[in-house]
Parts: sequence; structure tokens; C-alpha cells
Amino acid sequence: MAAPLGMFTARVVGRFAKFSGAQLGRVRNDRHISSMCRRYSGHPTDAHPADQPALWDSRVLSTLVRSEIALPYSVRKVPVPAVSLIRHARYRKGSQSLGLDVGINADTLRMTESYDILTASLKPRPIAFISTCSPGGCNNLAPVSFCMPVTSEPASLAFSVTWKRDGSPKDTLTNILSTRHFVVNHTSLPIMPKVYVASQEFGPDVDEFEVAGLTPVPSVCGPAPHVLESPVSLECRLLHTLPVGGKRHGGTTVVIGQLVHVHVSESCLGADGIRPDKLQSVSRLGGMSYGIDQKTFNIVNGIWDRKKW
Repeated sequence: MAAPLGMFTARVVGRFAKFSGAQLGRVRNDRHISSMCRRYSGHPTDAHPADQPALWDSRVLSTLVRSEIALPYSVRKVPVPAVSLIRHARYRKGSQSLGLDVGINADTLRMTESYDILTASLKPRPIAFISTCSPGGCNNLAPVSFCMPVTSEPASLAFSVTWKRDGSPKDTLTNILSTRHFVVNHTSLPIMPKVYVASQEFGPDVDEFEVAGLTPVPSVCGPAPHVLESPVSLECRLLHTLPVGGKRHGGTTVVIGQLVHVHVSESCLGADGIRPDKLQSVSRLGGMSYGIDQKTFNIVNGIWDRKKW
């Protein structure tokens, strides 16, 4: 008899269904997704007749794959959900594993669960360390990891700022709307502990440069200072804001800014501009994980050729 097979827990959105099997893989992202999946559901509605047994068994799972395939695992009996969110399962030729494509109805997700899925799927993400200044002259710092370039003409970028739990705007957004100026400072490994300190919520009258132990440097195009210890700082002028999800906890405002001035540490410059290998960039991954640039590679072909610009 074959050795006991590994356990794969497929907890999918809705209620729950558990499978055990050989090399079914793992739900990688963590306790959050694992805990999330307890509420989630099971089998495809179009794969089972109305008179099917109300329990998961190998007969049911064989229907999901192919009736002629003997599945090499046992199945724990749990109630079959009324609505299925596993859209289909397929047998991969040349492999001894059963690949389950798990479908999740995003409308059933809690806010934290949506966050876990988005951050685990869209990574690595840069940590934009945003510096702003209030109309009264108080400096603010805030790291955000929902950030990206928008276009190079005009040079612009975007990031999102969530609302506080009490439904009020964060100081970063308030300052940007008031002064229409902000700076995106690059998060490098040497300053990461101080960036983490600045991720806490402080009152609007607290100078977060002082709290984090960072040095503010006057900017060229507006009141928000940039971070001396950051290897690259991008001064931006506010172009647009876009509210998403309303003014509540979980809702956000997308901020789009146009680049107006760049500050770069001389040690990070090379013949072709900024040298990524000198930045020691820190990125945000899924859950509470972070990463740093360690290995890179180049692709040389005719598809992406700067000469064609």
C-alpha cells in the first residue's frame, strides 16, 4: 500500500471543503489566506446532478477531473456547499498531481482577505516613502506600497492613501490636498527601520522626521522636504485625486502626481543614469514579508529596444 499522502487544505470562499492528496501543493500565502479559506466553498454547480451525495467523496472528485481517472488520495467528508466557487479541476498530463483551479468570489471577501490576496499576487511592490508638509509647517512621513509609475510623458506616478478607521483622511492626503506638493522618497535597506517607525499613526502636529530620526532637506518646488538619507527623491506636483471605495476604513484615494524635480545621491549614479544595484531597494511582498534586490537579469532582443523610442 502506498505511503500516507500529504494533506492539502483547499479552503475556498463561501463555506469550506477539505481535500487530502499527493502533491496537491500548498496554499502558500500563509495563515491569513488559510484562515480566510475556512469560510469558502467547494465544487462546481455544473459538474453535479441534483441527486448527488451531500458529501465529498472520490466519486464526486472524479467527476471534477475525469471519471476514468483513479484519484490517489482519500477525501475527508464535509457538507457540500450550495454554491460552488471551484470552477474546475484538471488533470495535468505528465504529472502525478491533481491541479485544482480555485475560483473565489471577490464579493464575499472581507477587507483583510482582499488585501492578503492582492498583496500576495501583485509583488514585489516598491515602498514609496511619502513626505509632505502641512500648511502650518509640520512635516509628515508615510510609507505606502500601493504605488506605481503612470507614464513618462508627462513623467508621473500614482499611489493610494487609505482612510483612517474613524472615516477621516490621513495627514498625508490632507497635506497634499492643501499644498499640492509631495515627495516620493526611495526606501533603501539602511533606512528601513526608520521607515517602519514612520508607518505608525501620529497626530497632525507631530514632526515625523524627528520621530523617525531622519533628516529633512528643503525641496525645490514646494514645501514638502525630502529625506536626506534616501538615495532618490522625486518631487511631485498634484495632478489628480480619485476616490475609490468611499470615505471609510478600507476606502482609499488614488493620488496622481507629476514629477517636477529629482534628487539623486551621487553614489547611485552611473554612466547610464541611476544604478539600481546601488539603491539597496526594499520591496513589499505578501503578508508581513519584505524583500531586497539580490538577483537581476537582462533580456536582450528586438522586442524592447530603446533605439526604437
